[in-house]
Amino acid sequence: MGVIWSPLVLVQPNAVGGSKVEFPRLPSGVSRQIEEGTRVLDAGLFIGEKLGLELSELSACLNRVWLAPPHRGRGVFIDDDIPVLVEGYARIQAALRAAIDEQGRPLGPGGARLKAATGIEQYPDGGLVTCHRPFPLVDLLDALDVLLPFLRFAQEHMLFMTQGEWSTSETPES
Repeated sequence: MGVIWSPLVLVQPNAVGGSKVEFPRLPSGVSRQIEEGTRVLDAGLFIGEKLGLELSELSACLNRVWLAPPHRGRGVFIDDDIPVLVEGYARIQAALRAAIDEQGRPLGPGGARLKAATGIEQYPDGGLVTCHRPFPLVDLLDALDVLLPFLRFAQEHMLFMTQGEWSTSETPES
C-alpha cells in the first residue's frame, strides 16, 4: 500500500473559531495549498540530514506537529513554527542546489556525500533519487522552490499551515 501525502494549506489563525477573516492577497506564483506538501517536508528533511546539516530544531518542530495528539493540534503549524520551517528548508534548498546539477547529478562535496549516502541511489542517467518513497532530487529542488515562497508568505502574514484539508467552511483557493 502506498503512502498518502497530505497537502499543506495556509489558513488564517482567526478562522480557527469559524469567524470570517479576509485572507491576504496571494502574490503571483504562490498558492494557498501545496499538494503532497508533506512529501516535500519529509524528503527535504531526509536530504538535509544526508547533506550533514544541523536540523535538530526543524526535526523537533516537525515531530511536535506530526506526532502531537489530536487535541494538541496535530497537523497544524502555528505562526511560531513557520520561521523554523523557513530557516531549515532555506538551508536545505541552498545545500541541495550546490550538491546537484540541472539533471540531478551529483556536484562537489555535497553531491559526493549524497551519492555515498544510504537511502539514495543513482539513476542510469546519473540523477540522484531517494530509495524509499522515490523522489528524484531535481524534483525535490523544484518542490522546495515552491515551498519556500509559500512558507515566507505564511511568515509575513502570521498564518497557520495545516497538514491536510481544513475543516472550517473556508475553501482554499489557488
